Amino acid sequence: MPSVVEGETAVTLSRLSLTIGSQCITSQVDEPWLFVDRSQAFSLWLTIANSDFFCGDDDLELTFYLYREGQSEPLAEASARMYEFDDFVLDLPFKAGTFSYGNYFLLGKGVGEMNGEHAFESINGHLCFPFALLPDGSKMHHPMPVSAELVRTVSGKEEILFSSATHELRLRFSERTEGHSRFTIHCYTSGWKLMTSVDCFFASPRRADSRMTFRLNAGRIWFQGDYTAVLSHNMEPYALLTFHYDGRKVTSVSCRPLLPQEDAWWIVKHLEQEPDNKWGISVSSVVFRVLCCGWCLFRG
Repeated sequence: MPSVVEGETAVTLSRLSLTIGSQCITSQVDEPWLFVDRSQAFSLWLTIANSDFFCGDDDLELTFYLYREGQSEPLAEASARMYEFDDFVLDLPFKAGTFSYGNYFLLGKGVGEMNGEHAFESINGHLCFPFALLPDGSKMHHPMPVSAELVRTVSGKEEILFSSATHELRLRFSERTEGHSRFTIHCYTSGWKLMTSVDCFFASPRRADSRMTFRLNAGRIWFQGDYTAVLSHNMEPYALLTFHYDGRKVTSVSCRPLLPQEDAWWIVKHLEQEPDNKWGISVSSVVFRVLCCGWCLFRG
């Protein structure tokens, strides 16, 4: 139990955000992960927009404590004054080599949640926001799948072809997988409409010759045609999977390395993973070509 649990609620809020560089997570996401290099110093910025909190005092000092999961004493604390008509911003610096990857949480002393929001956890009535610091994928080794297949799951006696049934993308690896690894699949139609994106997280290392299964519950009909999937490791796209779906229960999937010069890498890295991006569900092939042409011109 954290040692800082005393005090009355002085501020209520509905939303906050944490930012490291270009990464931003909010209290409204299901899986608040941030990817960092522990050999480099960085700042964790906490921001609360003035429209997302209520403060009964026009000039109030607010303190947040940073905890590592499982530890009773805070690793750091920071305070700043909160004004009714200004955004609240707080800087929590991390020194290089002084932290480990894993689960953390922020505890706001005297901070509560607005009624009916249910976006935060609470410790003794004080607002708590958990998040995880994971390794930067661009600095990691990425295990390449040695085989892959798409399996259509059937829930009843009758098989319905070209339906919205759940499919499993099953990958097999020959290499060991590091701990604190989040693998993500983005699956697209031939027209680059996003069918679904799915995550698999492994807190501990996995042995060689391991298998990984992604349940592709798209909620859309799997029509006959060509599909592309991009495999990412801690936000770094690195493998391209392609298959032709014709309704069979088991479909063979081809896999090869994905290079940063390729458009599929750029789409996942810079469009799908941007917090404000909404393009993937309804992008047309025309829009896709315009984006790709712009990207090609940008690359020179």
